[in-house]
Amino acid sequence: LTLASVLGLMAAPSLAQQADWTNFHGNAMAQKYSASIQITPENVDQLEKVWELHTGDVSDGKGEIPGTVWSATPIVANDTVYIGTPFYRVIAVEPDTGKVRWSYDPKTELKALTQPELKNRGVTYWQAADGATGPCSKRVYIGTMSGQLHALDADTGALCADFGKGGILDVNQWNKPGANFPLSQLQPPTVYKDMLLLGWAGKDWVDSENPLGSVHAIDARTGELRWKFYSIPEGYPGKTGTANVWTAMSVD
Repeated sequence: LTLASVLGLMAAPSLAQQADWTNFHGNAMAQKYSASIQITPENVDQLEKVWELHTGDVSDGKGEIPGTVWSATPIVANDTVYIGTPFYRVIAVEPDTGKVRWSYDPKTELKALTQPELKNRGVTYWQAADGATGPCSKRVYIGTMSGQLHALDADTGALCADFGKGGILDVNQWNKPGANFPLSQLQPPTVYKDMLLLGWAGKDWVDSENPLGSVHAIDARTGELRWKFYSIPEGYPGKTGTANVWTAMSVD
């Protein structure tokens, strides 16, 4: 049983009831559950590999590039499989053939700024709920170790120029002043209507005093900050040890 086989079956309407897996945990409620009914305990041993894809984005850490950790769940949306790699690239793949439709390289520096290895927990898909069409009405987002969130047109892989600055948002602009390390945007945003909810990762096992844990809600189209939440209140006089959300969230 391979991931490629399962994704291929999930994406074929004639073979499965559920076609989409739009974020890291499957849906906004983070249920990690597929409603597909074609694959059962009785026939799962009959699955055969349909295609295989090698991203090439891997390092054993023995050279100039730090080691890599594969932490991403590919998503299925817009009749496409979207894959985020440890080098922060996005690859859009045809579900039934494995053919690459487009790929995007953020050209970010591959350095272990806040983590011991390069890692990425995948991408997020967002689609305008107002029925808008055209470029960037459907988007894929990926973050980097340096805290940059990239917004891409889901059909072409082109940057969405109206998001952040030219399609890239610097999440570190909201880091607490004087923080002793940068924030990393390793986890995919969580979608709620026209907002993206952002957690972050950091070097939170080294120092006793760290930035406060925070969640940022931003406009999915522009990247403008809507609100932020601190799990440890601002002005707390003690040592925080951080209380950040470093993985995917759920929406009730």
